[in-house]
Amino acid sequence: MTGAGTGHGTGLPGPACGRRSGLRNLAERAEQPGGGLDVTGSSGRGTTLVWHVPVGER
Repeated sequence: MTGAGTGHGTGLPGPACGRRSGLRNLAERAEQPGGGLDVTGSSGRGTTLVWHVPVGER
């Protein structure tokens, strides 16, 4: 399953590696079942989040 969101605001300052707690929480929840969170964008240019997790039988 994949969910994506794009904001056209001020963007995130600096690299997405220095995640804030909300983004860190999203990433950790996606990583638990083998998924992930991709954050792209730059200061002044908006941000895109793509959250993905596997779906199906375990």
